[in-house]
Amino acid sequence: MRKWLQDGIDAEDKKVSRQREKIVVAMREYCTAFRSRRRKWMLPLKPRKNIAPC
Repeated sequence: MRKWLQDGIDAEDKKVSRQREKIVVAMREYCTAFRSRRRKWMLPLKPRKNIAPC
């Protein structure tokens, strides 16, 4: 019984981990693809320390 539960937990953990990695990769690709466009409209703004750059 314990092995069955642990296998289910491990499988769910792997699924969540893969999904998280896909999201991170997509966010990086988006950030890279639109970096120049983002910089054009952000230039007039004063930089803020609390906003994390891509």
